[in-house]
Amino acid sequence: MRKQLFLSCICIALLRAAFLVCEGPGGQEIVKHAQLMQELKKLEDEKEKIDKTQHETSPSSPHAYTQTEAYLRFMFNNYDPIIPEYLLTYYIDTLLAYAWVFQPDWATYRPILIEMLENEKKYPSYYVFYHAHKKELGLIFDIYKEIFDFLSISAGSDQTVLMRDIMSPRGYQYRTVNEFLDSWPLTTFYQDQVTARNNRRLDRWMGGWNDSKDPLRMLLLSANISLFGNAGNDLSSSLYFFVHSESFSDTESILTSFFKIWKFDEKYIKQLNDLQQLVEGGKSGHMLQIFIPKEQINNLVYISEIYGIPWHEKITETFDARKQRHTDALSILDLYRNNPSAIVTDMGKGDYKMYNKTPQDKRLTPNFLNTASKFSVNPLQARILLTPQLFDPASGIKMFRYSLTPETQLPEYKKQLKAIVQNMLGDWLNDPKNREYLKKLNVPFSKLTEYIKTGKSS
Repeated sequence: MRKQLFLSCICIALLRAAFLVCEGPGGQEIVKHAQLMQELKKLEDEKEKIDKTQHETSPSSPHAYTQTEAYLRFMFNNYDPIIPEYLLTYYIDTLLAYAWVFQPDWATYRPILIEMLENEKKYPSYYVFYHAHKKELGLIFDIYKEIFDFLSISAGSDQTVLMRDIMSPRGYQYRTVNEFLDSWPLTTFYQDQVTARNNRRLDRWMGGWNDSKDPLRMLLLSANISLFGNAGNDLSSSLYFFVHSESFSDTESILTSFFKIWKFDEKYIKQLNDLQQLVEGGKSGHMLQIFIPKEQINNLVYISEIYGIPWHEKITETFDARKQRHTDALSILDLYRNNPSAIVTDMGKGDYKMYNKTPQDKRLTPNFLNTASKFSVNPLQARILLTPQLFDPASGIKMFRYSLTPETQLPEYKKQLKAIVQNMLGDWLNDPKNREYLKKLNVPFSKLTEYIKTGKSS
């Protein structure tokens, strides 16, 4: 470890010396400097991680169940101390079928889902959220992260997924989720919900709440609080989006718009799209499993229903009648994990009739969902406020991404992605206007901008 650090320091010193004999670093020289600094930071982070894990102990769970376990036990009415493997397999297969998977390959999906369930058990003091998207969005998220890690001279974290371009100078409008909710106006949705649902007048039903479109799409991340949450509701089921590789986003326009905003050379778009072929992974999309520490929940999360509408029926005493929502997501999640059968709402009756519609639906409707009471838990969703804190490894938030892409394909994919992004940034940094642009951004790029200005690392 010390030898690697010593060699890295020598390389950085030589790079600084080269800077002094020229007018200033060029784009590719800046890239080389950032590469060396990233390697040094990575070595330091690895040492810190080793030191930290030597003193860590696995925390015991303060809850009776993990979130997905609570969902399964409630839906199948099984509160035995241990769920046998054959029953867990049956539960998973039943819910996959109900997620409207035509000709499903159980053998392919079951191990991935079981891995997610086991991962929940590894972090018992955290709260978990599931968000799925089409596989093409995975490439865009990787591009965001590669650029951010590079410009901030960060070693990066395998447990962080950048789901938005957080480098934009527009910054973030809200610091906490309650600050956001207090500023977002109440609408006619609350006054006319039943009529709107019965008439299928979604414009009135949503009443201005639609997080599948901007501006809410840029502020919120939709999520289920269980791996199987919203079973049968295709527009809200993370499992459905994962299996079918679907989402509300137009990936081609996102990438094109991103390049135009940053003024990157569009010749790299084709190279990046071609890279997608390395990680096809069949027809499935990507599932994100997001673990948020207890102390972060009420800053980042609120309980919702479809389209991000705050859940407006009382579940716990934290319900504010004037605001028509709960002000404390943590109280609901704790109840969910300790006694899910205590969550009873009238809303389930309407959802039961809507989701179990007609024989033309052709999906398997399990017997356990033939009671409206099950819909007091099934439609619960969450929304996560998109802030820099969500993507900061120091916050303690952990993210895991699952797909059908073989592990053997990932090293080559990551290697080529890094090379393309670094070439792209080298060209971009040759323009003095782009160097000035870096100074305006709301992210920690001071190390790189200081080097560009003086040839010295801060």
